Amino acid sequence: MGFSATAFIANRWMAFASLAASKAARMQLPGQQFHLQDLHYRKFFPETDRRIVTIDEQPVARFYLPRGGPKWMLR
Repeated sequence: MGFSATAFIANRWMAFASLAASKAARMQLPGQQFHLQDLHYRKFFPETDRRIVTIDEQPVARFYLPRGGPKWMLR
C-alpha cells in the first residue's frame, strides 16, 4: 500500500472505528473508500498532478493539483 492510501486511511480511521460492524469490516472500509475516491479523481480529473509532500525526505502529506483549470497560488 502506498503513502497516499496509508495517509487517507489513517485520517479516516476514527470515522469507522465506532461502526457496529466486525473489526475486519471496519478495517476494510477506509481502504475501499480510498480506492473509490482515487478512481473518481482519475476519471473526472485525469490531468491532475498527484504529489507526495515530504519533510527531510519523509512523506507527510499527499497533494493533488488539477491542471487546465483556474490558476492556483500556494502560500
